[in-house]
Amino acid sequence: MKHGKVQKPVILLWGVLAVLLAASAKAQQAATPIARPPATPAPAPGVTPTKAAAVPAKDDSVPPDKVVLKAGEGSATAADLDYFISTIPQETMPSLQGKGQGRRPVGDEYAGRLALAEQALRDHLDQDPGFVRRMAFARLDGLAKAEYDKLEGEMTASPDEISKYYSAHLSDFQTMDIRRIMIHSRPPGSKPGAPGLDPDEGKARLEAIRKELLAGKDPAEIAKELKDTRQGFLDAKPQTLRATEFLGQIPDQWRAAVSKLKDGEITEVLAAGRLGYVSIQLVKRGQGDLQSATPEVAQQVRYEKLRAQVEGLKNKAGIWMDDAYFKLPIPVPQAQNKPPAASAPAARGAQH
Repeated sequence: MKHGKVQKPVILLWGVLAVLLAASAKAQQAATPIARPPATPAPAPGVTPTKAAAVPAKDDSVPPDKVVLKAGEGSATAADLDYFISTIPQETMPSLQGKGQGRRPVGDEYAGRLALAEQALRDHLDQDPGFVRRMAFARLDGLAKAEYDKLEGEMTASPDEISKYYSAHLSDFQTMDIRRIMIHSRPPGSKPGAPGLDPDEGKARLEAIRKELLAGKDPAEIAKELKDTRQGFLDAKPQTLRATEFLGQIPDQWRAAVSKLKDGEITEVLAAGRLGYVSIQLVKRGQGDLQSATPEVAQQVRYEKLRAQVEGLKNKAGIWMDDAYFKLPIPVPQAQNKPPAASAPAARGAQH
């Protein structure tokens, strides 16, 4: 039996009832898929991921080694400034671009750093133990990131590896076509005509809808009735979700009820707290095919090979740890009241 392409699981109203309320108010909106595994594989233990930064457009009219800025005895080339621009957070960039001064605001920022760095050398801060330690760790972290990125770029997943992984993890790609039915509870003291129903009325209404669906009534007709009366919502078209992740997102009581369903069956009325009542229909179970799963499987295969490569490097390094030190609990970071030191004084002056 051939199945269509599997829609990846959706965080809708499962897990957090506050999310359930927000989702039900927008029942007609398209759901946002969950990436599985993450679009960018998480780094192996001990490696901090590299944060993507904006890359400035190159201007071939300026040679990269041309000195474009001087401050005291320090200077910077066009390549230095281009790299600096690439490190500026994207949310900060509009405030610099909006000044109508080209790249001069960036130059002011960099010049401030050069001036501060030159004064730091005069103050012998480069010999401060804390500074030396930070620089040593920055080098360590940078080298680790560079090697991790290199290894990541070398990872491949052959068709045979993809097929074997898929066959060994069939349950991960099982699907459930789910239909949600929800009746909102109207808060006590609500004005006449307010959305939802009183709790007892809502529970009875949902019981009636369950019977109508099981008797073969068109779900689209019921969905329209609920929308017109503002009593709740029903998925006229079921959603195809990854079974393992869907079941992992819903409350325990719901999970137990849904897990026992056979194709076409509907759970009993389930309480959703002050939000109302919900029932879930399992329209059918399915199996995502290899073709639709290939991109995801290939990514997972590459990620696992990358983790194995990093673990191999750790084993080769011959790691030793002092038991007395590593038995100590991880300290809780102390709150700091110091203002952020992200911008040089020159940058603050440039805003005026």
